[in-house]
Amino acid sequence: MAETKIIGGEFEIEVKQHYENIHHLPTNVVTFSSGRSALYNILTFVKAHLGITTILFPDYLCESVYQMAYKNQLKIEFYALDEQLSPDFNALESCYDTSKAVILINYFGLIDYNVIINHLRAINRDMIIILDNVQAPYAMTDDNDADFVFSSFRKAFPVSDGAWVISKKGMLCQPNKINDFAQYKIAASYLKSLRAHRLFCDEIYLDLFHKGEVKIDDDYQTDMTTLSKEILSDMDWQVYAKLRRHNAEVIVDGLKKLGIVPIIPLQKTAVPLFVPIRIDNRDRVRKAMFANNIFLPVHWPVEDRFKLELKRGIDLSVHELSIIIDQRYTESDMKRILNVLEDSI
Repeated sequence: MAETKIIGGEFEIEVKQHYENIHHLPTNVVTFSSGRSALYNILTFVKAHLGITTILFPDYLCESVYQMAYKNQLKIEFYALDEQLSPDFNALESCYDTSKAVILINYFGLIDYNVIINHLRAINRDMIIILDNVQAPYAMTDDNDADFVFSSFRKAFPVSDGAWVISKKGMLCQPNKINDFAQYKIAASYLKSLRAHRLFCDEIYLDLFHKGEVKIDDDYQTDMTTLSKEILSDMDWQVYAKLRRHNAEVIVDGLKKLGIVPIIPLQKTAVPLFVPIRIDNRDRVRKAMFANNIFLPVHWPVEDRFKLELKRGIDLSVHELSIIIDQRYTESDMKRILNVLEDSI
């Protein structure tokens, strides 16, 4: 009989009557509605003010990332990654020129980008480097030499929306309009919180989540809600970080016993979003997880038109599985995931 506790899915939004605001937003950030909105506005800036016409993306990414370049009428090219998702510097150097900016992605919050950025600065000291920390919100406080750094929060914390941008090339304009999609996410989360009372079917709140997700694509020049700012300022970030790291360590230790090596090693100070693994029978394992109410995401599907260019993306779209390790879950939940994995590989 399958366990009834569900692992996975959207975060429930922590709505309270009063927030203590024990933390403050960093003074050097510009806030946006989402990671897509943040990147869109960065690319608008580099095109208008820095003469950039082409964006170099890694060959493993979500399509929503390069869509922001298309929305800015910028050209796109891809550079190769190795098996641990670090750039092939020779390939990148061969395709780089000063009309191009480079996007780096901090995959799963597990990559130390200081060494990588130093390599890129050796290619060209003035290279425009944009660091995507969407999967690594905790890394936003780290020092690095990227020109632009951005992250979003709804995949990691109990908020409906929100993103930050830090820029060393001039302050981006702060949007004044609040986004439209968060209202659907908030309403869905309220309904989901009443799920145990069986007052309505799951499709009602899932439909609201979906509507909010669809609207994100049209909301790329907007700000995050005040509610999300208050939740983030009231959170005990370090408690969440400690729980994530502990769960990740339990998973990594269990994987070792199963002979499975994570795609990227767990760095000592990293706070991961997931622990990603590569397995040959990924879909069979994922089906077994579903049967046990464990809903693990995969990253990412590849559009047909880019199947020749996104070589790392094609491989991982078939083989990658992201093991959930976030603060909603316990060590017992991690062992449950490992038990199902062991039985299904």
